[in-house]
Amino acid sequence: MRNSDRLRTSVRLRIQKGQVFLRYSGAPTVVCVLLDLSEGGCRCLLPLTALSAEDAEIWRRIIEADRVLNIELHFPPLVNDFPLEAEVRVVEPLPDRKVQVGLKFLNLQPEHKKELSQILLSVAVGKVREAFKPDKATQSGRYLVGARTQAAQMAEQITPVSPEQRQAMLQQPTQSAVTDDNGEKGTSRPDGKGTGLVWNNPFHGKRLGEVLVQMGVLAEDAAEDAANHAREVGQRLGRYLQQAGLATPDEICRALALQSGLPVADLSSLDTIAPMSGIFPYSLMAGHEFVPLEEAKDAVCIAVANPLPKGVVGELSRLCSKRVEVFLAREDHVLLALDHLRPVERHHERRFSRFPVNMPVMFQLCNRLGRLHEIRCYLGRTLNVSQGGLKIEGEMPGVSKPDQIHRRGLCLRLTLKVDDREIEMLCDPRFIRVRDDLKSEEEFPWVFGLRILEMSARDREHYRDVCSRLEETGVMESAP
Repeated sequence: MRNSDRLRTSVRLRIQKGQVFLRYSGAPTVVCVLLDLSEGGCRCLLPLTALSAEDAEIWRRIIEADRVLNIELHFPPLVNDFPLEAEVRVVEPLPDRKVQVGLKFLNLQPEHKKELSQILLSVAVGKVREAFKPDKATQSGRYLVGARTQAAQMAEQITPVSPEQRQAMLQQPTQSAVTDDNGEKGTSRPDGKGTGLVWNNPFHGKRLGEVLVQMGVLAEDAAEDAANHAREVGQRLGRYLQQAGLATPDEICRALALQSGLPVADLSSLDTIAPMSGIFPYSLMAGHEFVPLEEAKDAVCIAVANPLPKGVVGELSRLCSKRVEVFLAREDHVLLALDHLRPVERHHERRFSRFPVNMPVMFQLCNRLGRLHEIRCYLGRTLNVSQGGLKIEGEMPGVSKPDQIHRRGLCLRLTLKVDDREIEMLCDPRFIRVRDDLKSEEEFPWVFGLRILEMSARDREHYRDVCSRLEETGVMESAP
């Protein structure tokens, strides 16, 4: 190691449940365990025993000092699909055919450095709060909010609440804001007795763009430009910023938490919502973008992508005959949870007819919010279409194996060309098949079965018109 490299410029923090994807030209992607992270690099554990003998030998030759790799960091809920370029600096063989690899990040852009700094700050705050381990959510405020600093207030609002803390909150009576003799705000129980003073949220009533500016995520002019563009395309500002890559899902969630004062729940694991899917109708959950989290005797916790109006919360409370406690969660996690809860469509109960037709399409890989995973566009054509989904064949994308698309939760941003105009839609790949034997060079090797998740109202209307015209021909595909 060079002497200059011994002078570490940032603190390394240990990471739990993190992964590093290593990629090198001509070699299969390998998944490593993330050990620690800093602004300048990371350490990971390469388990050669998990690879085939051939792949293990390939990576044993690749992993050497000064080798440059493409990597991708994952440790939800803070980081997902964070691509970087890194140089191998340390290779340390360990027992059981494991290798500890030290990586130095290369060519970091200013936005990458800023995001890494915010990630490390969030990890550090989480470690401090874990050290206190308060028994109840209401007690946790004493350690950070009591400092009366803006940073402490922000940390209190952006830290996800654990399931144990949610359960404690369910057991507490509903509180309302009151004002004491000095004009300061506090909380009151139904008996009218105050439970102590709480801090006045300095972000309450501010627009999302203003909160992001105060957080240091956006400059004022960038926030104003983004708000104008979001209005032009008819999108919420948070969704637009995430699709444009101007803010991460975690940053938007933190900003909404600061703006609304709601606690944050971690939906990175779908196991949290699976047993609770029968409390509310799916159409209601999809319409307001929320999922249930926990249920107690007299209360239900729900996670929302965006704060709900009081009237909607009241309706939900009347529907389940219990008090509804609202938590914020990352929008992409809420949408993935809704996809997970979507009722299964049986073939004999198919809602929409399918029509065999060949039309040219282009598609790109993206996340659930529509942000592109890679810039490149791939060509293909439809095999059949319906109002609920379609089947296409197309080129092999940059992700070389279908299971990697499903494992990473990737979607397809699809552009359908019909009647000299383009229809754009966001689709979920229900299945992916790879053809082994192609009869001609004109055939596409991959086949996708897609479910339509989102499209604009204008494109939806035109797409329905296309399906209606196909229905008039009388040519339909029978259900298998």
